[in-house]
Amino acid sequence: MELREAAMIDGASILQTFFHIIMPQLKAITVTRVIMSATGCWNQYLMPMYLLQDKTKHTVIQVIKAAFNSTNGVSNVPSACATCVIGILPIIILYLFLQKYIIEGQIDSAVK
Repeated sequence: MELREAAMIDGASILQTFFHIIMPQLKAITVTRVIMSATGCWNQYLMPMYLLQDKTKHTVIQVIKAAFNSTNGVSNVPSACATCVIGILPIIILYLFLQKYIIEGQIDSAVK
């Protein structure tokens, strides 16, 4: 509240206050929510399993599950593990690029 009141006294409009004072403090929360939403969308399994019957349109998680299923009693575990690593790689890369914003947002909120 004090930061908002100080911005109003300095002559900042409501939008300026939001984008220059409030939004930088919410950066960590926003980035964390983006990562959680991306992970949730990436890991969708049940709904695509019901809707996508064509194997050429399966999602990444369905391909990973199919890779771990055994074929004639013999499963190819190295291939399944490689498929799993390739499947989770985009989410890990997203986190690696956005983690600096989480840390930066926490530090900014502590200082202000």
